[in-house]
Amino acid sequence: VVDTLQWEGRREAVDDLRYLSTLMQEVGRAKNNPARAEQTAKIEKWVAMINPSSDLDELRKEIVVRIVDLLPRME
Repeated sequence: VVDTLQWEGRREAVDDLRYLSTLMQEVGRAKNNPARAEQTAKIEKWVAMINPSSDLDELRKEIVVRIVDLLPRME
């Protein structure tokens, strides 16, 4: 594989889809908890409004924040 700008763009696109997939998996898990229904609904609405032309670095950060918020708490 020759490292080109196009290759790097493709690699980042795959990473972005992995982040989004992880977020949606966590939303699916959290939906089983009625106390998190509002939170998951807000995240699903946010995902539907994602603008792929926006700042992708900022978008990745926002996805990670939402993933972490959905993870089960260790008490």
